[in-house]
Amino acid sequence: MDIAGYSFVEKAPHTVSSHPSPREVSCIQTWLKNTQFIDLLISTAHAFQAICSPRKWPKSCSCFSAVAICVPALITTILLYLLLLPIRLLLSFSSCCFHWYRKSFNILSPKKIPGGVPPLSLRSLTENEKKEVDNLITSLKLILLDETGKLRSFNTNTSPEALSKAPELLPFFKDLERAQGVTCNYDHLEAALKCYNAYDNSWKNIILPYVRSLKNERGHPDGETFPILMHFFLLALNDPLIPKDKKRKAALFISLSASACKPTWGEVIIRALMQLYSKSSLGENQLLMWVQEAKEALLLELHEHRAVLKEARFETINIHDQQFDDEEWHIINGVKHHYGKELGLATFHLQENLSKLTLRQTSRDLKTPYIELFNDFKEAYAKYGETLITKVFKAYKSADPTTQATVHDYTLSLLQNLLNLPNTTAHVDLLESLCDENYELKIEAIAYLLLTLDLIQEV
Repeated sequence: MDIAGYSFVEKAPHTVSSHPSPREVSCIQTWLKNTQFIDLLISTAHAFQAICSPRKWPKSCSCFSAVAICVPALITTILLYLLLLPIRLLLSFSSCCFHWYRKSFNILSPKKIPGGVPPLSLRSLTENEKKEVDNLITSLKLILLDETGKLRSFNTNTSPEALSKAPELLPFFKDLERAQGVTCNYDHLEAALKCYNAYDNSWKNIILPYVRSLKNERGHPDGETFPILMHFFLLALNDPLIPKDKKRKAALFISLSASACKPTWGEVIIRALMQLYSKSSLGENQLLMWVQEAKEALLLELHEHRAVLKEARFETINIHDQQFDDEEWHIINGVKHHYGKELGLATFHLQENLSKLTLRQTSRDLKTPYIELFNDFKEAYAKYGETLITKVFKAYKSADPTTQATVHDYTLSLLQNLLNLPNTTAHVDLLESLCDENYELKIEAIAYLLLTLDLIQEV
């Protein structure tokens, strides 16, 4: 799409910053938030609770155990806060200086020069260039906003090229897709589950005993597939880059499927892994991951609606809501098997090494329900533009600072290439028109990015 002679789909050159980037400032702000007195107190209390667990005390001493946790935690928190106070003051001052510097001079990364040569000094815009930037800001607003200043209505692009766009598979899932003959150390898995306080009765009495028993079942399809899934889940639990609370939620989510059929176990493990690995270091890929998540949610919603209308049994698997209803859902993988790549959905778990488990229930179904759900999806997705923008925007707002900064930097690079005014900060002025007062992307910025990727179009 073109705006005033500018193409939305041009790729931007790599840029490097010679001053603190928004990513660094976001990390500083996150650290300042996590070292507030109340946050320190909660973290310290949890640490003392793990050391002096009330379970180790007799019931008659429960009051004493609470005091044994709270008093040392309070004293330790006060000492830590006083020790960290000078650092907090220094970082707060630095963060304020950065925001003042950016607002006053609109300075952000000039183009990187090959060979390690220092970047060129920034030049001022000519009068014609200033008019050019102002015209582009106006053009962007006209395309993205209506006369009341609200986001315009957009439809999704349902062309085969746009519909099939999917994120580049992360290395973790590429390895999972190719894995053959993998074994899992279930003792290590049990220890990891206990470490994250997720070793509940479902893991203890149902899931782990079953997968351990498969060692004695030669030729059983589960004996080929579950070791692969459990091995990769153990890798995720041992990944230091994944927050502990996310690991615990994933493990408990899997345990909810204990009473369901074994293919459902496989599906739930895959969904848990996709939630644990839902970040990309590339801005475009991150956006496509969020779009794919929205598509997956739409497909599940449509199938649930069809199942309710036909009074059919249906199974909801939603890691966000920790929801798991004991009904059948396997038609979803049937649709993915036949049309997944065409719709840009995740299909890596349906490959040969796992298909004996993940496609076990779908192979006996007729193709008619798959075709009907496929057509329902295409019809609903064509009108999904506004919802898609909202879902991607919510995903951006709830993402961690590093992921937000990745998308922020990607947007900046697109605008820099769109303007093609090297050694200036014109692209920063353009970006600020798409940001709020906290320099975070507004919903119209997300709409711009989806337009750039040709995933949505004007009504």
